[in-house]
Amino acid sequence: MNNYLHSLGSQITEIRQILEISQVDLANMMGVSRPTVVKLEQDPSKLNIALAYALFGSVAYRTFKRIKETENIDPSEYQESKKMFDFLEVIGKYSGVDVSSLKRLTSNAFIALSKKVPTISISSVSLIWNAFNRGKVKKESVSSAEEVGKEMNWSLEAAKIMKEVTLNKLYSDHETLLSIFNLKEFSIIAFNEEIEKGEDPDYDLM
Repeated sequence: MNNYLHSLGSQITEIRQILEISQVDLANMMGVSRPTVVKLEQDPSKLNIALAYALFGSVAYRTFKRIKETENIDPSEYQESKKMFDFLEVIGKYSGVDVSSLKRLTSNAFIALSKKVPTISISSVSLIWNAFNRGKVKKESVSSAEEVGKEMNWSLEAAKIMKEVTLNKLYSDHETLLSIFNLKEFSIIAFNEEIEKGEDPDYDLM
């Protein structure tokens, strides 16, 4: 048994949770069936070298894609009140972070910011995500979106905060995933070396 692959296999569920993807999502990314992912999560010893490479490539690609696309979002394009919901859709789509996580992250940031910037309402971010989650504003209704945006004190500063805290989470996820793979960077060479080391019965992830 390859100790490295077994350890990696035992953490597939955690990897999915970090990336906020389903078993079906991971299966599609790896080019396998959902039952294959289910078996891997139930029995880590089923993770062979071919599947490990598919897992590595999928995780590395999604990790970098989430970060790069979120970094490329320009908050200044969404500073108008009527653009608030467009921004929420974009940052959720590109970051891959679900609404509940974004709400928690941004709520904490707004609480801290409200102590420095009087115009920022502590309750604004909660109201923003609640309205978004309920579909309170129809995308085609620009006037309605603008009205709610004003009500929530939407601004360029708010957009910047949301982007910043979302990126911080993605950077943290990146480091956590590297730790799971026992790597300093997502390098295929380093990954292959770990697989080879895993053949040693005394291999230690630490």
